[in-house]
This record gives sequence, structure tokens and C-alpha cells, in this order.
Amino acid sequence: MLSIVPTTLTGVEWDRRTLEGRLDLLLKDTSGNDVVLDLKWGSTTYADKLEVGAAIQLATYAFVRRQQTQAKRLPVAGYYSLRKAEAIALSDDTFPDARVIEGPDLELTWKRTTATLTAIEDDVMSGCIAAPGTQPETPAWQLGAQGKAKPDRFVPLPTESACEYCSLDSICGKRWQGVEGGDL
Repeated sequence: MLSIVPTTLTGVEWDRRTLEGRLDLLLKDTSGNDVVLDLKWGSTTYADKLEVGAAIQLATYAFVRRQQTQAKRLPVAGYYSLRKAEAIALSDDTFPDARVIEGPDLELTWKRTTATLTAIEDDVMSGCIAAPGTQPETPAWQLGAQGKAKPDRFVPLPTESACEYCSLDSICGKRWQGVEGGDL
């Protein structure tokens, strides 16, 4: 049995920044442990994110809650699809009838997220700004000293995912890439 706990995530420090936000649902399991549930309309996208270790928002919520409570480990977290009325998680320990997805745990996703953000920030600070849709297949920040890709160190984001929430493709060049005569 899970019980609902109202909460906000405010004022948690991470890497010289303050992370703030609001959890959709913070629950407590029968042992009193936190359970983070992120409500979503669909399910496929979020199951896919769990499978490949790209559930950044969920990992961030779990990290922030751990920092807020000074817990030793991340709380259990998962998605809940409103359309399908089902929990989607990496384990069914807390979500008894959940659709269990095989994928990296949220601790690894958070570690890869911080490595990815740090690498991107380092590139930007050195004057290198990667433009989605125009960059080489492997961004420079994903390459090690020998110029070989280190995919297991970073969040696995396909190039097109950068455009998922952005409609500024005329600025980055994706819209006009490959267009003859430069017409948009």
C-alpha cells in the first residue's frame, strides 16, 4: 500500500546551481520509504527512456529527493501512464503490477546525466556549440583522448532528440541543411 505525500523540491544544490521543481506524486511505501511517481499521458516514450538509460527527468527527481532528505540512496521511482493506467518502472518491488523495463538503474542514469551536462558545458565554455542536425555523428564531447566514442559514459541521446522540444531549426541549420540554393 502506498500513501501520497504532498511535496515540492526546492533549493537543492547541485554543481553550483539550485535545482527546483515539483513532483507529480511523492508516495511512501509500507516501510516509510519514498517513492517518486511521474505522471505521463503516454507510455512508449517513457518505457524507451528507461530501457536505454535516458530517463533524465525521473533520475533528476530521484536525485533531488535524495538530496532533500539526505537519504543514502535514490528513492524508487517510476512513471505512471494515465492513458494505460499502468506503472512503468525498472522493478516491480514497489509497483506490484508495473510493466517492468530492463534498463540501467536511475543512479547510473543520473551519473551519465551529470557527465553529459559537464562535457557539454565544458565545450560551450571553450567556444564549441554543437548544433543538432548539423553536427558529426558523434559529438566531440563524447570522444575520449584517443578520439573514440565513450557511449557508456554519457546519456544515450539520439541526435534527433535534441529537436524534440525545439522549433528553432532555422537557427541551428537543420532546416536548411542540404537545401539547394539556400532556400528555406
